[in-house]
Amino acid sequence: MKAPVLFLLLSVQSALGLHAVRPTRRPRSRTALAFKDAASASASPDGPSTAPQKSLLVVGAGVLGRRVAAQYHGAGLGPVTAETRSEANHEAIRAELPFLGQWNKKAPDPKGVVRTKEQGEYGRDIFMKFGPQNFDHVVFCAPPSGNDDYVQEVRAATKMWNRKGRFVFTSSSAVYQDELGLTTEASPLKDPASNPRAAKLLEAEKAANQCGGAVLRLAGLYTESRGAHSYFLKTGEIASDGEALVNQIHYEDAASLVVAILTEGAKGATYVGCDGNPMGRQAVADAAGAALGGSCTFTGPERKAEAESGDAKGRTPANGTGRVMNNDWTRAQVGWEPKWPSFQHFMDQIAVDGKAE
Repeated sequence: MKAPVLFLLLSVQSALGLHAVRPTRRPRSRTALAFKDAASASASPDGPSTAPQKSLLVVGAGVLGRRVAAQYHGAGLGPVTAETRSEANHEAIRAELPFLGQWNKKAPDPKGVVRTKEQGEYGRDIFMKFGPQNFDHVVFCAPPSGNDDYVQEVRAATKMWNRKGRFVFTSSSAVYQDELGLTTEASPLKDPASNPRAAKLLEAEKAANQCGGAVLRLAGLYTESRGAHSYFLKTGEIASDGEALVNQIHYEDAASLVVAILTEGAKGATYVGCDGNPMGRQAVADAAGAALGGSCTFTGPERKAEAESGDAKGRTPANGTGRVMNNDWTRAQVGWEPKWPSFQHFMDQIAVDGKAE
């Protein structure tokens, strides 16, 4: 059984608004409970879910997309197709997701090759192979960087959704104003006119919302080797405020939240993904350095002022600079909790055990 190639679809065998809409919370379904158990236990494709299976298209099989694929597959929730922009990482994807293969009978090509931009209008060949509105769920988690047609690609992805399940667009908490302090799903957003990055993301969110899609605004993503701490340790010394807050969420937790929204979320809603325990930059660097080796010193003006005044008292999330992300509402709506309640917790386990499980 062969896997797909080039800005295309990788078929998988049983795997992956500007303001918040707050639907009424409803009791958790048997499907959601089955997913939670399966995700933590790395269940087989014949996992515990007894609900009717739903197909899933993941646009962007990168670090997050692959984790969504693996968790969806592990919970036995239905067949999955993953779209990539090029074939550059296909061997790595196949190695990480060995269950890749053909399942969709509407794609007769034995290699499952579906080219898009290289052959003209976006989505033309996807429609020819799979037909529009062919997927129950769609997750769009491709990044906006280096993509001038980003919003158009989100719109094209919505055309592949048949509305039987959920469409989830993964955005960024960077769309919120910077100095808000406590920040929730419905907090004020940046002015698109003065912030091009926020403008692109908010326009993409709007495209998802217009068709009933949900938006998930994610805080800084990390693993042991990826994230803000990696940059800090590589740089060694940074001329900025070490007490400025960093809001984070582990990639695995972000993926489990995406799947929870697919099974329990509401159409058109806006959710936030974070661990709820922001840390200062210096604290992030210190935690990572203790676990992984290395160090970073922040020499921003505010830390210098504290040193000169003899005030060694560090700021806390209550009085520090930046946002303090809170997603209690999101957690209540979809019945989700992170495996890693804080970056400090994650690094502490690495320091003790040499790995985080």
